Order: sequence, then structure tokens, then C-alpha cells
Amino acid sequence: MERITVIIIFTGALLYAIFRYIIFGNVAWDQLPLFITNKALSFSGLILLIISPILKHYGKKENNIFRSAGFIFICLHSVISVIFLNKFYFLKFFNESGTFRFDSGISMIAGIISLISLLFVYFEKTGFGKNNNKLFYFILLILPLIHIFLIGYGSWLSFSSWPGGMPPITMISFLIYAAVLVINLIRKSFSI
Repeated sequence: MERITVIIIFTGALLYAIFRYIIFGNVAWDQLPLFITNKALSFSGLILLIISPILKHYGKKENNIFRSAGFIFICLHSVISVIFLNKFYFLKFFNESGTFRFDSGISMIAGIISLISLLFVYFEKTGFGKNNNKLFYFILLILPLIHIFLIGYGSWLSFSSWPGGMPPITMISFLIYAAVLVINLIRKSFSI
């Protein structure tokens, strides 16, 4: 059942990306294999990574399939994203001189540190920093929000420009992750 859930979550994210960016948007179908799939990988990877601790909180067995799939999806997203770090795909990331804008650089470093932290969390059963330094661990949990926010915030409030009236994946990802983080803060439970 867990594998079917992973497939459903990824397929849902992929369909959302196809409808938003290709069918209602102006992205060509030839961008489906990498560009659109990368959006689905990041979105579904985030969802899968947060499902496991939610289940654990409600007394369910922590699901390693969700964790593993989320980890793999985020790693794939990170590798594929390197291909798209150019002016053609993300003009808004660059200054006229061709260098990264300040906020783009912050977003990328937040994403890189998040990925490295995720590697530690994934491979260390006790949880990276969980028992040693709560502030450090909290900062690591905030980094994905910074990464997502700085990538997408410019288009979030431009409702009229949303293809098909569908919110950007970055906005949905940010809101879901922020909600889970706030709930964890309220419960004082930082578990990944």
C-alpha cells in the first residue's frame, strides 16, 4: 500500500505540473521529461518527507518507504536542477552581468545546505542535531522554507498570471512545509 501511495503522490504532483505549466501555461510538451518532472519530484519529495513524521506523531509506525522515496526524489530534484541553472530557464535568478542575484544565491545555498542536512538526517538514525542543539536543528528545518520562498515568492501574489488559476508549486510547497513546521513548533517536536 505504501508504494502505491508514493506512486499516487508523485503522479498527482506530475499531473498538477502538467496542467499548470503545459496545458494552461506556455511550457512546451518537450519540457515534460526533465523540467516538468523536476517540479513534480520536488513537490512530491517534500510531501513524502513530511508524511512520515506526521504518521509517527499520531502513533503510526514511521514509514521508511515514504522517507526513502522523499529522500530519493529530493536528491533527483537537486541533481536535475543543476541542468536548469541558466538564464534561459530562470532569468530571474541572474543579474544583467550574468551573475546570481543576492536572493538567488541565498536560495541556492539554503537548498544545498538543506540537501546535505537531509543526507545526515537520512543516514543517521538518531537524527542530525536533534538531541544536541535544538536551535541549530531548527535553523536546518527553516532552510528549505528559505530556499522555496526565494525561488517562488515573486509570482505568488500575481493571481491573474497563474495558469488556469492554479497556484505555483513553490507556493503550495512553502505553505505545506510551513504549516507542518509551525505545528511541530507548537508541539515542540522536531522530528524528520
